[in-house]
Parts: sequence; C-alpha cells; structure tokens
Amino acid sequence: ATLGGSFELLGKLFLDAASVIIDGGIDTSANKGSQTLSATHELQIKIGSELSAGTGTISLSAGMLIDTGGANLRSENITIADSDAVILGSLTTTGMLRLTDVGIVTQQSTTGITAKELVINSGGEVELGNTENDFDELTIASGGAVVVNDGVGDLCVINIDSMGSDVTLSTAGSMLLATHAITAVGAN
Repeated sequence: ATLGGSFELLGKLFLDAASVIIDGGIDTSANKGSQTLSATHELQIKIGSELSAGTGTISLSAGMLIDTGGANLRSENITIADSDAVILGSLTTTGMLRLTDVGIVTQQSTTGITAKELVINSGGEVELGNTENDFDELTIASGGAVVVNDGVGDLCVINIDSMGSDVTLSTAGSMLLATHAITAVGAN
C-alpha cells in the first residue's frame, strides 16, 4: 500500500499490508484519532512526510524494517513494535515513546526525538546519539550496546540492561540514576 499526498481524517486510520509506504501527510489530531500502520515486511515513512495524531496514539509495526527516516511523527504516545530493525526520524511525544520486540534501533542523523518517557525492549544495539534528543525518563532492555544522548538535559535513568554490552549516556544537563539503574555485567 502506498499513500501519497496529504490527508486529514476525522476518525482513526488503520493500514495493514505486506509493505506500507507513506509519502505525504496524515493528520488525525482534530478528532484525537489514532493511527495504526502495520506491514508484514517493511514500513517506510518517506522524508518530508508527517504523521500527527494530537492526543491520540501512533502505532507502527512491521516484520523486517520500520524506517521513519526524515519524517516527522507527533502524538501523545507513539508505539513501535515487532521489527528486526528500526530507523527513527524526528519524533515528538508528550507522553511515552515505546519500542517493543524490536532489533537494532538507530536514528537518522540531524533528527531529534522528544519524549517524556522512552521505553525500549530491543534484541540488538540501541543508538540514539543525536544532540537534538530530549528525554525525561529512560528505560532500556537491550541485547547489545546502548548509546543515548540527551542534548537538552535533565535525564532520569530508571533502568538500563545491556546484557553485558557497553552503555554510554550523555546529557547537556543533570542525570539522575535510580538505584541499580544500569546493568552491564562484563562490559568495558
């Protein structure tokens, strides 16, 4: 399924196909509508595209690859699930950004992710190192190395478990670590 152009929907959007490509804009924010995009193979939201759900939720899932690349996603909550690899573009959520059952998580250069709460359950590496990122709370379970940069500051680390791989955290402001917040047994 390929969607091109811009759409303003009065309700919810649900797309399910082998491959989903968004090339334009989808706005369900006027009616607090949620957006669910699901692909058994690949979900790609092209550069310059924008998804906006206002106080609704944007949910993305794909069997192999989710690529939000240079797109802008804005919603109260954003959920990304069930993919071997995730490439994130600019995301803004006033609530939670949740990535579950995903593989490697990376970020397109020069993009920023803003989330009150970032929760990731990944079987691979997590690399969110851009200085444009702004997270309030961070919880990550990863099967590989973790790199997170909060370029705005004031980061609270609830829990990170890297399964023995390296963890690199940086912030422009203060960092608060919960008791036993980081588990990286055997890492450098």
